[in-house]
Amino acid sequence: MNLNLISDPWIPVRTRQGKRVIAPHEIADPDVLFPDWPRPDFNLNTLELLIGLVSLAVAPQEEHEWYEIGAEIDPSSLAKHLAPLTPFFNLLGDGPYRFMQDLDDIEGSANPAEALLIDAAGENTSKKNADLMVHRGRHEGFDLPTAAIALYTLQNSAPSGGAGNRTSLRGGGPLTTLVIPNDAPTLWDIVWTNVPIGTSCQDEASIKAALPWCRPTRTSEKGTGEVTSPPNSEKRISPEVFFGMPRRIRLRATEGLVTGWAQVPWGTNYSHFIHPLSPYYANEKGKPHDPPLLPIHPKPGTLSYRDWLGLSLRRPPGEGGEVARCVQEAEAKLDRDDAQNRLLVAGWSMKNMTPVDFQWSEIPLQLGMSPDAEDTARQMVDAASLAASFLVKQLGVALNLEAGDAAAIAPEREAFFHDTQSAFEEALLHLARGGDADQLAQLKAEWFRTIERAALRRFDAAVLPGLALRDISHPSQRADAKKIPPGSAEAVARARESLRKQLWSKKMLTDTLGVAKEQITKSKEVA
Repeated sequence: MNLNLISDPWIPVRTRQGKRVIAPHEIADPDVLFPDWPRPDFNLNTLELLIGLVSLAVAPQEEHEWYEIGAEIDPSSLAKHLAPLTPFFNLLGDGPYRFMQDLDDIEGSANPAEALLIDAAGENTSKKNADLMVHRGRHEGFDLPTAAIALYTLQNSAPSGGAGNRTSLRGGGPLTTLVIPNDAPTLWDIVWTNVPIGTSCQDEASIKAALPWCRPTRTSEKGTGEVTSPPNSEKRISPEVFFGMPRRIRLRATEGLVTGWAQVPWGTNYSHFIHPLSPYYANEKGKPHDPPLLPIHPKPGTLSYRDWLGLSLRRPPGEGGEVARCVQEAEAKLDRDDAQNRLLVAGWSMKNMTPVDFQWSEIPLQLGMSPDAEDTARQMVDAASLAASFLVKQLGVALNLEAGDAAAIAPEREAFFHDTQSAFEEALLHLARGGDADQLAQLKAEWFRTIERAALRRFDAAVLPGLALRDISHPSQRADAKKIPPGSAEAVARARESLRKQLWSKKMLTDTLGVAKEQITKSKEVA
């Protein structure tokens, strides 16, 4: 039994009529809405795989072609474009090419099928019986569609996995950002919006050159191995970014069920690739031969608006780093006035090779904002971050916390951003509409009042309920009679006043938010 990822139906999806299983060309059916695997990382990687397939088969070379091709595509025409890929996308079978697997039939270490999952217990974890959060023994085998997407997910997001087991082209657990156009997109809308402007592979030779399982592996043993870098081209995105294969793997199947897989170390060691679906930051500490940009990786915890700007707005000159190319190109592809455009931000957050959690968030994507509006948005986020740091510091003082107890109030920082998020989203809508200097100053003044109220409200909520239970003995009864008792009502009052003064400081108003105190006062009187 075999599965061909181009011609066979294997992708579970949601449609307007319910659920069904489709072949890749059927994503152009306007009734098909979204992948429908039971795992979010499978859904994310299905989107990436489909973007890669369409890019490989029919990538537009110019912006005007993006519109023309997109308007003409239907399931039948997309099937014709994808057809040349068919011989190279068998999961199993007798042919030389197996999807995302080594060209050689390797006989390496044996792994259970479930070890394809990013969050499966590793070999050392199982031996030490340490799989409390990362569990083993959940799956005895995978059907072929599940094995295919699990294999792609592993190769596309591979964390470091012991000596010689290379990470993915973007490192372990990369952050992916996908533009979600309008308020009710089809699956084709999402895929086509994120296909980069580039060059498709029209013949067998170029297809085989783009797919690493169609050539001998570029191994990376210490001292004798290779480093694989992208072709020298500013225009073209190398198709290998969607099909990077850092692990040397061969699946083992019995009667249509993948029960295990073999692996040998020292697969492809990727460097200097820029993936069109990921944001990057400047590698300021890199050596001369290191890549100048490094991919951003998800952090554990909730994604809040303080993280948005580095994902959705171009960096100012001199700051380094880039938003994902799909975001850059969206400005030319989509309606800039559509407030419903959003950005899907997803990926595994990792810690020491271990998955911590899977991030999945959608954030507003305001396209075509003026430079002044973008600067205002950055100032607003910086001001909120500063207010959150003031809040946490003064809570530590009010509650008389030792340095080692800081984690106890860390959630207050996240709660502050949660409390102010809807106000920030509303402010973004105003910024997207533009405005003169006075209007931007008015918006910043209103934003300051928002974060001031939120910070003081969170302070009061954290310290007042338990105030009556704390030690508030009279100072004259203590050895340090001249000092205010830590945690007393007077100490809490002074900490609150310090927070208010810090919020109204020059560091906040002038240096960070770029607004004068008089503007805040005037705005308050008008309101």
